[in-house]
Amino acid sequence: VTLLWLHSHRWTATPFHFMPNCSAKTVNAWLRAWRAEAILAAWVSASRFACLANWVEPQRSLSVNVWATRDETSDGPLCVALRGAGLEVVHEPVIRRSVVDGWDVDGVSSLGPTDWLVLTSVFAIEVVASATQSRTPCVAVVGDRSRAAASGAGFRVELVATDGGAASLFAELRDRVSSGSVCYPRSSLAKVAPPWGDVKVRSPVLYKTTSRVFDRSVVDRIDVVAVTSPSAVRAIGRIDRPFASIGPTTTAALTELGVLPCVEASTPTFDALAGAISGYSTE
Repeated sequence: VTLLWLHSHRWTATPFHFMPNCSAKTVNAWLRAWRAEAILAAWVSASRFACLANWVEPQRSLSVNVWATRDETSDGPLCVALRGAGLEVVHEPVIRRSVVDGWDVDGVSSLGPTDWLVLTSVFAIEVVASATQSRTPCVAVVGDRSRAAASGAGFRVELVATDGGAASLFAELRDRVSSGSVCYPRSSLAKVAPPWGDVKVRSPVLYKTTSRVFDRSVVDRIDVVAVTSPSAVRAIGRIDRPFASIGPTTTAALTELGVLPCVEASTPTFDALAGAISGYSTE
């Protein structure tokens, strides 16, 4: 409005003529209060107001720095999703996953066409797929990303959890399976799946999840913490930064610490988490 008024009155002098005795600090505060950064840039570039360039302080970057805590490389799926949402990634994993020597690969290979293999993470899918050539059993997974990974590895996916969690996956599996064998290669932190009816259930530990030493000064460089597992939450602990949670299980771990997430992804996927953080950052 001010610019239109100035233009209509053909002002050619400095803009300080209509704000007498105002310091550069006052002008900057006034402009920021009206969220006029974009207008200010155009104003300064105009020749009649070029003198303002010497008075205007540099504006702060509006980028949002998000701590990617997942055990992955800097070009992993979480980092890619965050960058795709226009967020700045600070890559500093807080957990480490390592495959257990001698895990029950023979048990997976022996599963028949009516037996079930339960895989609740892409990491588990990749490890199992590389360890055995067997693609015989029915496969149950927790979400679309896991389904894509399992199908891409040649597995026959017959069940996908409706809410993206292991608990609901097993609840649906119990309603569907009444006999045979179920094998659940799991993280060392995951609970053993209890048997039901005439179903034989095995839950071998496929990989260990442990906290890793990380640079705690990262807190000074980030605006939001993206957490995708309870183990990441426990590795970080309470800090003075907002947490963004990928889903109910991770949110429950935050609640145990007395922390409420600033956002929770609408579905437990990296893209949904990145979108939730992006939406939060613009509020």
